[in-house]
Parts: sequence; structure tokens; C-alpha cells
Amino acid sequence: MMVQHKDLLQNQNAFLREWKPFRETYLFQLLSREAPPSRWDCGGCGKTAGKFFQCSDCWSPHWYCGTCCVEGHQWHPFHRIQEWTGSFFTPTTLKDLGFILHIGHSGGVCPSAEDHNNDDDENLVIVDKSGIHRHQVRWCACKDRGQRHLMLFKMGLFPASTEKPKTAFTFQCLDYFHLDSMECKTAANNFFNKLRRLTNKTFPDSVDVSSNVDSDDPNSEH
Repeated sequence: MMVQHKDLLQNQNAFLREWKPFRETYLFQLLSREAPPSRWDCGGCGKTAGKFFQCSDCWSPHWYCGTCCVEGHQWHPFHRIQEWTGSFFTPTTLKDLGFILHIGHSGGVCPSAEDHNNDDDENLVIVDKSGIHRHQVRWCACKDRGQRHLMLFKMGLFPASTEKPKTAFTFQCLDYFHLDSMECKTAANNFFNKLRRLTNKTFPDSVDVSSNVDSDDPNSEH
């Protein structure tokens, strides 16, 4: 057994020796992900735009204009978006880019809402395993649409209330918490604090947990 353990250590050291010559290369590639592209063309439409955005959760880094970023995330509403300021990336949201989350019709546009007034849209806080998201929601307007909390449930969102729900949790988030609590003994409060930090690493306490909270109001409860 001692020989096997020694061989294991030697193998681990061998892996490190293999990696060491590429240390600077790996560091360069890591930092290059935080740098602007060589060409300022949108990866979607190919046009040059005044502002460019990148998704932290999409496979492989791509640069998009605001319009293409929104269109490309129609079925990925809980991805985290970053905006290039000219010097560095800063977090932004799909909501800030004009994204609308359609509830009903499997996430598609409701055919009964063609003459929809945007003033009727509501804000909804959605808690996902990627963090806490605030979305502008457009509800289905069909006559047989049913109650809103059931509409959310059909979309894979567990409503926090059955009466005028303002917060919902993705099924993926609930499953992740279940595994986290089973394997890591994570308490619900600690898990939620982790989601807050995923949303805002620097100021996690500033993350709103209700769509009724006005983030601009210093007296608002969080």
C-alpha cells in the first residue's frame, strides 16, 4: 500500500510538471477572456454597435449588440450579462437591455396580446441557481389562461405566493438547493446568501429579494 501511495504522489507531481511550462500561457488565455475582441463586430448581426455585451454563462465568449443579445437569450433568461465600458466589464441585466419574459405559450409571444400596452407589464423577481434576477413579465392574455401562479408553475417556476405572485423560484434552483442541503448540509439562509453573492459579489446585501422593493429608495427593506 505504501508503494501505491508513493506512486500516486509521483503521478500527481508529474501532472504538475507537465502543466508548469504552460502556466504563463494559461494565465494569458484567462486574462484574454476579460479583454475586448480584435474586431468590434456583433457576433449575431455582424454590425458595429456603440455598446457591446457578453454573456458569462453562454458556451465560449461572444460579443453581441444589445438587440442580438436579447434575441439570443430568448430561451436563456437567467444568464448573466456583462457590458463592456471601454475599459472593463460591468454587470448588467437582460431586463436593462429590454428583454421581456413571456409567461405562457412555452415562453412565446401570446397571440392575444398583439395590442398589448407595455404599461401592463409587471416586474417579477426570479431566483435561479445562477443568481437572483429581475424581469419584466408579460402575462398570457388568452381567455383560458388560468391563474397566474399556475401559469408560472407550468413554466417551471414555483411561485412564492398564490395571490399576485411577485417572486418565483426555478425548479432547477430548488433541485440544486435540495442536493446542496443533502450533501453539504447547507441551511436555506446560507444558500440564499450564496445566491445573493452570485448576483453581486461586491455588495450582496444590496440585492433585492422582492419586486415590491424600490432599489433606489434608501429606506426600502431588502
